[in-house]
Amino acid sequence: MKEIKIILPLVLFLLIIQYSCKQAEDRSQADFESIRINPKDINPEKYFSISKISNKVEYIPIETRNDVVFGEITQIEFRKGRYYILDKIGKSIYIFNGEGKFLSKIRNIGKGPGEYLSISSFAVDKSQVYIHDDRKQIILVYDSLGKFLYEDKTTLIFNDFYFINKEHSYIYLGTFDNSNRIKTNSSNLNRLIFRKNAKIVKMQLPFKYDEKLRQYPEMTNHFSSFQDTISFIDGLDNFVYRINEEGNISKRFFVDFGEYYFPIEDRMKYNGKRSSLDFCKMTKFIETPTIILINYSHKNRIYSFIYSKKSKNSLNTVTSWLNDLKYIPISSASNLSVQDSSLLGYVDAKAFKNVFNQHNTLPSLLNLKEMNERILDSDNPILVKISIKDF
Repeated sequence: MKEIKIILPLVLFLLIIQYSCKQAEDRSQADFESIRINPKDINPEKYFSISKISNKVEYIPIETRNDVVFGEITQIEFRKGRYYILDKIGKSIYIFNGEGKFLSKIRNIGKGPGEYLSISSFAVDKSQVYIHDDRKQIILVYDSLGKFLYEDKTTLIFNDFYFINKEHSYIYLGTFDNSNRIKTNSSNLNRLIFRKNAKIVKMQLPFKYDEKLRQYPEMTNHFSSFQDTISFIDGLDNFVYRINEEGNISKRFFVDFGEYYFPIEDRMKYNGKRSSLDFCKMTKFIETPTIILINYSHKNRIYSFIYSKKSKNSLNTVTSWLNDLKYIPISSASNLSVQDSSLLGYVDAKAFKNVFNQHNTLPSLLNLKEMNERILDSDNPILVKISIKDF
C-alpha cells in the first residue's frame, strides 16, 4: 500500500512534466505573429504621404559620369558605408560611397570565367558581392569593390539566395524541379537548402512537386535583413522565417490575407472558378527595427502595407509615395530597401528638379536649393533616405 502511495504522486508528477513540455512545444511551434491584410481596406489616396511614417527625409545625389549612367534601377543594397545599385538594363552593379561618389562597377558580360549573361539578383555581405546569373545558373563572387574572385557552380535551378558570410549560404529553390540535381531518399522536394562551403548541409520546407505550381509567378526577393537579423520569406506558405548561420529556421510572422489567401494545397487543385487575380500575393517584404513593409498584388495592382512592430498599427496604401514635407515624390515603394533603420529609395533627377522649380518658395525646400542648382535633368537618380518614426 505504501508503494502505491509513493508511486501515484510520482506518476502524476511525470504526467504534469510531460504535459508542460508538450504545451511548451506547442507554444514554440506557434510562436509567430500574424499580420492581417485586407485588400478591401486600402486607402484610396493617389499618393501615400511619407509624413505618416517619417519626420526626416534625406537626399543623396549619385555621381553622374559618361561611364556611369543608369537605365533601370531594380535593386539597391547598403553595406559598410557603400551603396550597391543594380542597373537591370545595363546589366551592371555600380558601387558608390555614402555621399554618392562613384567608386567602381561590376560589368562582366559574356560566357567566359567570371562573366555573366544576366543578373537576376545580387547580395552583399561584409566583404563580398554575389551575383546570380539565372541563365548560366551560377553565382559569381566579387570583392567589395568589384574584383572577380571565383564562381560558385551550384548546378541548381533556383529563385533566390543569401550569403550570411563566405561559408554559410541559403538557396531558395522555390517550386523548381531539382530532383535530378539533388540526391535524396525522400519522394518530396525541398524549397530551401542551407549550404556550408558550397555543400548542402540541410534541406528544409518539403513539398510534392506539381507542374501546376509553376503557373503562379513567385516574388523575386525572398530574403530580407536589418542589422544582424536575417529573414526568409516563403511566398507559398506566406510565412516569414528567421534564419541563422547554423542552418536553423523558425517562424516569426504569418502574412494573413484571409479569404484572399491562396494556399499551396489549393493551387494544386485549382479549378479556375475564381480568378487567380482575386487572390493576394506578396511581391516584396522588407523589415527595419521598427516597421515591416509588405508589397502585395491584388487584381493586377500592387499595394503597400506598412506595419508598426511596436504599436501594431498599420497602413494599407498605394505604392506611389510623396514626401509631403517637401512635395517631392519617390520612384515607387516597390523598389525600396533598408539602410540601417531607415528605408531607402530614389527619385529621378528630372522629377526632383520639376517639383523644386514649382514649389521653390516653400521654406522646407530652401536647404535643397544648392543641390537643385548642381544637378541636371539628365543626371542619375537621387537616393532618398526615409527615417522612420512610430505611428
